[in-house]
Amino acid sequence: MTGVQTCALPIYKAFNNLGAAFLEIGQLEPAERCFRKAIELFQGYVAAWNNLGIVTARQGLRDNDLARLQEARRYMQRALKLNPAFPDAEKNVRYVDGLIKKSKGKKENGPGT
Repeated sequence: MTGVQTCALPIYKAFNNLGAAFLEIGQLEPAERCFRKAIELFQGYVAAWNNLGIVTARQGLRDNDLARLQEARRYMQRALKLNPAFPDAEKNVRYVDGLIKKSKGKKENGPGT
């Protein structure tokens, strides 16, 4: 089998990479499915948990959905729990905390504020 190369990329990483590509072009639902599949295949995959948090936060922003923002935070917290040194997760948690605070403020002040 000369000239044949194999792909050494684990399938869970391939799903995460595909999800990242969908996320990059704004296709949030396909991205979410890919990140969930990566996690299904390897529940300890920190990057997929973080990415699932990112896509869920974007959905929460798009839909003005506080519950989705809180869900996003839980996914990012899961990434941090798996690897406290993961470079982006802590920053992302702080960002989502700010979004949650803003969203709660809007709900308390009523629509249009």
